[in-house]
Amino acid sequence: MVEEGKDFSELMVDQSTKEVEIEAKGKVWKFAVRKEIARSVKNKCISEATSYETGKFRFDLDLYNRLYLKAILTEAPFPVNLTTLASLGDEIGKKLEALVAPPFDVIPDEALKKE
Repeated sequence: MVEEGKDFSELMVDQSTKEVEIEAKGKVWKFAVRKEIARSVKNKCISEATSYETGKFRFDLDLYNRLYLKAILTEAPFPVNLTTLASLGDEIGKKLEALVAPPFDVIPDEALKKE
């Protein structure tokens, strides 16, 4: 039997961070990263990366990745802003992008077949 929840603070986002070390350019770079972010923060990243132009929606994955990184990086060896994140080299950029959650949830085929 599952216990009934009573303390709503258990439902809140974990505000703690974890240290992540990334190797690039022959050195180790240390980052503090939020363990999780609120769904509303992720949704805001998606909204800001989406635009409507001449009858079509456009999603900018690069902007989403930078907005998400800005939301999760609490400490970095550089200023965490959209301009700096856009200027990072490929080696460190790919490794930082690995920290970004996919913008859209994938629904398994089995779930779509259920009536």
